[in-house]
Amino acid sequence: MLCSPARPGVVVLLLVLLCFPASAAETAEADAQDQAGSKAWVKERLSNVKAGKRELVRIPFAHHGEWGCNCPGEYIGTQTDSEGGIAWLNPEFEPKVQETRSEKRDEEEGGYMRVAEGYFTGKRTKEKGEEEGQTYTLEGFHVLRWRPLRGDKDARLTVVSAGPEWTEKVQTFTDDRPWLVVVDSLALLDKKTEARATALRDKLVAAGAKDAEVIDSRRAPMLFCCYRVVVSGRYATREAALAAADELKKKKISAGVRRGCRPGCQPVSTWATSRSTFARY
Repeated sequence: MLCSPARPGVVVLLLVLLCFPASAAETAEADAQDQAGSKAWVKERLSNVKAGKRELVRIPFAHHGEWGCNCPGEYIGTQTDSEGGIAWLNPEFEPKVQETRSEKRDEEEGGYMRVAEGYFTGKRTKEKGEEEGQTYTLEGFHVLRWRPLRGDKDARLTVVSAGPEWTEKVQTFTDDRPWLVVVDSLALLDKKTEARATALRDKLVAAGAKDAEVIDSRRAPMLFCCYRVVVSGRYATREAALAAADELKKKKISAGVRRGCRPGCQPVSTWATSRSTFARY
């Protein structure tokens, strides 16, 4: 047999590799247009939750509105007229997200789409459908933060962090300058990020933005996690931030205005450290 060497003493490294192949690498990202790949991605995440593995993920989050389907309202997908998309969700929301969700109630008739950052809880629930014997399976998902979905580039399911970065306690901003003029966001774990961020900050200072700095996005709870964010400044009001962004535009520097936190800048909830808190299924 191939996996049983005939002569003792023969080097069997190659045979070991053939007989005991390495396990397949996990899928860190999937295209939402690829239904099979996306469903496999979700299955992997749920398996990891069950095993106690912590993962912060980003998903296209859809609410189908009131177009006629009496199925569950929320799911992973990129269309508001879909019956379930990739997976049904039973979401729970951070208070600040729930507040913005309530503000968007007028959109619900036609549905809405977001990019949601959060984590699968492992809590699986069942919901009866209209037809006899029809049952929907909903996966628990805790939404830490979200923003509007912006085209195809957001139509991806992504593992943001499987390490300690997103559960580490980072001091949030405590001053009264929640409005940020963002010039660029660079991945926290990229080895080239620090040098690139520093160079960009220096460029901004040279252009007259004396308050330019590089911040950790975890210090601003309304920003997505795990980035070094280059800002030309932080401001007390949206109007002041927009004015600063306009000044940069005159110097051919592109920037956007983002709100980093709501009053008090309280950190979002972190993943419970005890595996006993995970639901079994």
